[in-house]
Amino acid sequence: MVTYIKRILTTSILSALFGFQAYAQQVLKYEYDESGNRLSRKVILLPSKQDQTRQDKSRQESINELIETFSITIYPNPTHENLTISTQSANNNPLTELMLYNTQGKLLYKDKNTNNTNTINMSMYDKGIYLLIIMIEGNRKEFKVIKQ
Repeated sequence: MVTYIKRILTTSILSALFGFQAYAQQVLKYEYDESGNRLSRKVILLPSKQDQTRQDKSRQESINELIETFSITIYPNPTHENLTISTQSANNNPLTELMLYNTQGKLLYKDKNTNNTNTINMSMYDKGIYLLIIMIEGNRKEFKVIKQ
């Protein structure tokens, strides 16, 4: 009986001193089309056992809203001449910054505007693969663009 009490007491003291805690994790899931353009990004939160009992729903909703507040359409891809970028947001005129890089990392095109539809003239660039970075309201999206 004394051994049992010592074991419980030791376990209680160690638990109080060091604590047993699991941390929440998140998983990012990306979906791409056949051309390599990202179609969607989903954040999957994996709460710890402790967090499951007191999960903060408002934080989870705000993450989903932040990710899904805008959509981007890029066409045609592959392109021969003009590449059109269309953005839709909860804010009708989001601040948009477009940057086009070649495979060596050289900045070829940069534009900052508030239009919902933008066009990049690709006719002056060589055939190949380019990286299009779009910044909308502080969120960064990257797309692979193919020039034929």
